[in-house]
Amino acid sequence: MNELKTKSWNTYYRLLQVTKQYWLCFIIGVAATAAMSLVDAGFAWLIKPIIDKGFINRDVRFIHFLPLLVIVIFVFRGIFVFLSNYCVTRVSRNVVRDFRRQLFDQMLKLPTRFYDRSNSGQLISTMIYNVEQVAQASSTALLTILQEATLVIGLIGVIVSVSWKLFLLFLAILPVIMLILKRNGSRLKRISISVQKSVAEVTRVAAETIDAQQVVRLYGGQKYERSKFLRATQANRERELKIAVVNSIGTSIVQMLLSILIAVVLFFATMPSLDVTAGAFGTVISSVIMLLRPMRRLTTVYSLIQKGVAGAESIFTILDEETEKDTGTLEPPRVRGEVRFSKVSFAYQNRQETVLNEIDFRVAPGKVVAIVGRSGAGKSTLINLLPRFYEVEQGAITIDGIDIRDFKLDSLRRQFAVVSQNSILFNDTIAHNIAYG
Repeated sequence: MNELKTKSWNTYYRLLQVTKQYWLCFIIGVAATAAMSLVDAGFAWLIKPIIDKGFINRDVRFIHFLPLLVIVIFVFRGIFVFLSNYCVTRVSRNVVRDFRRQLFDQMLKLPTRFYDRSNSGQLISTMIYNVEQVAQASSTALLTILQEATLVIGLIGVIVSVSWKLFLLFLAILPVIMLILKRNGSRLKRISISVQKSVAEVTRVAAETIDAQQVVRLYGGQKYERSKFLRATQANRERELKIAVVNSIGTSIVQMLLSILIAVVLFFATMPSLDVTAGAFGTVISSVIMLLRPMRRLTTVYSLIQKGVAGAESIFTILDEETEKDTGTLEPPRVRGEVRFSKVSFAYQNRQETVLNEIDFRVAPGKVVAIVGRSGAGKSTLINLLPRFYEVEQGAITIDGIDIRDFKLDSLRRQFAVVSQNSILFNDTIAHNIAYG
């Protein structure tokens, strides 16, 4: 449990580091959000003078001043709403752009071994779905938390200013609400991680079926692939419903506690010993009722936060992967083409059997060599070792007498042209596709 908490705090810290470069816009958004919520809390405070001065004492000066005050308040509130929404959304979309750019750059540099143990659906899901979850956490969720938490603080301040005794009633129920939020949060994070895995599985099954659609149709596999896709979507549906259930239970309990609080406040506020004016009573009741919305939204937004944290963890897992080692220094413009394998051995990661065992041969420049053998004998592995898609474990491969590990990767790979058995067309111009060979 402590390791999970430490990991979550590390994730929060790294997310903060990502947003740090947009600190000015972020601070403006936070300040505007806080100001907007304080303005909303101010409306509850206004109820007391409106009732006491406007309706009971009939203060003419206050009555004439009130319409102008309301207009000014709404003008400022509109400005705060714009700044809050724009600045926080701008920061969140910048974070999405940065994360996707970092992920894409990282994926271009990751070794082939990484792709051997990953599936394309999971990687695509991380780049699209998980990054959007982070965006939700850093925009919608963050905006909601700032707005509603500030509103709660402001309304509590209003209640204290009117009657500190009534505030003590609210204070008694607050720890129970916080405990519910904490327990909900840990469950929501666990479910959110499983939701992301289920989305990745849906993406993987769909991508595989689309890529292999001719094979599926040729061998009549439509029914099997359909059942596999339905199982994946059903699993995703069940996990999403779990989040909805946990959210709904937490929200319902919090609302029930607040309704009890309102009933208690109504009971004590009418007692003569409290000496509460009609305006003060209206302010307290309005404040407590206004607390329902922010408390409800704070319980529901917690799921967005946990989804965002879980998404960020999966993103950082990829960003922390070790990239291809490029330790070479040589950049020859053009090689003659003498290739030599000297006692080369190789085994794939997490496999015990050796694919290549002390392979030893030489190919002279300009010669055509055909390598034949049964499927899985290591023909493709031999070719993949030349551009260093995989690193040789034992022995050495040389080109013109130079170990391929001494070449810079870009320089080494420029020496090769490959006609793959898998034809790939990019959604790009003909010229760019030809440039890829």
